[in-house]
Amino acid sequence: MLVSALAIGCGSSAGELPAAVRDWVLVTGASDKLYQCEFATGREFRRVLESLVAELSTVYRDMDDWSVSPDGSQLSFTGKRHDALGTDHLCVVPTAGPAAAVRELFPYRGPSDALAWSPDSRRVAFDYYEPVPRDDGTLTRRFGLRVVDVDGENGVTFWNTIDRVRGVLGFSPDAKRILFVRRQPRGEVIALDIGDGTQEQLHLPGLGLGAPSRIAWLPEGRLAYDGLPRGAVAVARFGDLEPEYVIKHDEDGWTYACSPDGAWIVVKAKRPNVVPSPRAEYFLFGRDGSKVKLELDSDNYRDFTWLPRPGLAREPK
Repeated sequence: MLVSALAIGCGSSAGELPAAVRDWVLVTGASDKLYQCEFATGREFRRVLESLVAELSTVYRDMDDWSVSPDGSQLSFTGKRHDALGTDHLCVVPTAGPAAAVRELFPYRGPSDALAWSPDSRRVAFDYYEPVPRDDGTLTRRFGLRVVDVDGENGVTFWNTIDRVRGVLGFSPDAKRILFVRRQPRGEVIALDIGDGTQEQLHLPGLGLGAPSRIAWLPEGRLAYDGLPRGAVAVARFGDLEPEYVIKHDEDGWTYACSPDGAWIVVKAKRPNVVPSPRAEYFLFGRDGSKVKLELDSDNYRDFTWLPRPGLAREPK
């Protein structure tokens, strides 16, 4: 099923893609559908894992928050069981199937729907809450950060230290630390040591008083993060006073996933005064100034995963 085509702008001629993007695949999802663009072989987003997702939809409804592990072997999503009332489950299933191999890691998700995969694809981290009874019989919530193996084992929750966490943003390359943004006092970026629970506040150059909503922990100890004016993304090394470089864009909108090599970002741009839907446009912006328009057909795409080619198989084998 063909759902979109790519149009090239900003100096790129029709029919050509920048060479630097052809080593990558971009995966996204909306509702109960999963799509992939293989930049090396075409310019269309096509449905992938259709039979697997269809099988999962017989058990879960309102499936969303799709995310693929770095090695492409695992697929995570949130959904409600058809036989249960209103409870979201965070689930992981092998991309090779079968649907019966799905694991429910936890029945509650945190408020920001942010999930991070470890570089070896063996663990996930997410902001988490659970209901806690008060003395008067009513319920309140306590918040934490949950780290767990993809099989549901060896889970640990860090409580109180990250009350009202804004989002889990990524594992370090050695998988020993996790980045998150703490809401108080003003959006601090924190590195949490998974082993002993200690925290270190990070100072990211170029942010000023802002706070990022997206951070990618890149190889060689670099960080890619947004929060700069007009949604630009900076790439910097620990301890640097200035970013190594900045990827800028000319759209009014939101910045999403940065490619693992730090060369590309996904931007969801507003289309003012457009009726009916879609009221958004999607672009890739490159470090080299390239701009690639993604003609996606919905406002609902917000979770993007970069994978090295060939990416996901159309169907599990």
